Amino acid sequence: SPRRPSCASACASTLASRALAVRRPGRSRIASARSAPARTRHEASARLARLAGERVLEATCLVNAGLASLEDGELGAALADLERGSRLLARLGRVRDLTRATANLANVAALVGDDARARSSCDEASEASPASGDREALALVAIVRSELAVRQGKLRSACAALESARAEA
Repeated sequence: SPRRPSCASACASTLASRALAVRRPGRSRIASARSAPARTRHEASARLARLAGERVLEATCLVNAGLASLEDGELGAALADLERGSRLLARLGRVRDLTRATANLANVAALVGDDARARSSCDEASEASPASGDREALALVAIVRSELAVRQGKLRSACAALESARAEA
């Protein structure tokens, strides 16, 4: 007779399915600029994914919640969710996802004026990028580096960073 799944694995599967189901409508709301519900849905999906033991899905939902917060201009929430998602992606060894998440984290850190955090996130994304091949993330990193250089009055460095962004795009 075929083995029946254990109660724990059935529960985890159900929770993971619910996390995905909750997450999908959130994605469409980000695209339509109604991101407050999207953020709430992504956060709920992250909780369900964590309960189901679906760590990659949890990290993805945290990053998406951060991006939804960024869309709403809630930079503190964006920073917190992107940091949590990035830490989890690093622990999981998800290099491509980590590159994109840390590039977005660098952008948000620069927006809130935390230049040290922006710089370290740019460095982290750049270190992961050769393995990820994510050119868009590298272009975003170059743009953030340019902004940081302008703040320091290093206009030649800013121009060089923008040229790098153009080369990556």
